[in-house]
Amino acid sequence: MRLLEPQINVTVHLANARITIFYNALAIIFVFILVTNFWMMRHWSTEVDLGDRINFDIWHNISIPKLLTLYFSKLGTSVCTGAEFEYQWVGHSKFKYTNFSCVAPCISTKQENCISRSAAVREGDGQIFVASHWVITTFDPMDFTVQSHKNMFLPLEDAMDFQFAYTYSLPKAAVPTWDSFYTSVQFVGSSLTNTLTVFLDADGKTYAAVKPSTSGINLSLKKVFELSGKPSWLDQPQPELGRNTLANAKYM
Repeated sequence: MRLLEPQINVTVHLANARITIFYNALAIIFVFILVTNFWMMRHWSTEVDLGDRINFDIWHNISIPKLLTLYFSKLGTSVCTGAEFEYQWVGHSKFKYTNFSCVAPCISTKQENCISRSAAVREGDGQIFVASHWVITTFDPMDFTVQSHKNMFLPLEDAMDFQFAYTYSLPKAAVPTWDSFYTSVQFVGSSLTNTLTVFLDADGKTYAAVKPSTSGINLSLKKVFELSGKPSWLDQPQPELGRNTLANAKYM
């Protein structure tokens, strides 16, 4: 004969109010830390610095007929007559800019008292320098002391066009891991082949949408100032440069 032992399942609950409160408090704190970290660190997205991932090529074009037309149209204006824009900085005669006129563009290499295209505009690494002010200094031939300064403006904005193109390579986001947020897959594009370029004005409104083109994107210097919200910036006094200390000046 075999005796069967009964199987009894026993569950023991330890009722301790303090331990229960402590456990629940830890759970709430842990959830709060996770949610806060998720929100503050923005784990659902990431920011990519485009400065290191986009390359620009920029070049310029000056229309000589437009430049001549612009020069002659401004000869009789306040920009080229000088008195309205005379300026002196911090009361020092070294920083006195008077006797203004407009300099003529050179039509030939033998022409004098003019400015050549290479002097007016210079290209650097990813940038273009556009001169807007030119100074002719006359020296005494005997002791080389300064006899006079002649200040000239360069009215180029209506005759200057910029052309540029850009390429970019952006990493494609993946499911975040401890090691990386990205995969090796790249988004590659160019304004020359497959990227639509949208221009916004100073108010954030769309000015133009330019389709990809192998000739690049063309934009006049005048239009650059219009899009920035300062269409007359070149012909206006700039108070941020400091107070004009020249006696009887129109703009102080």
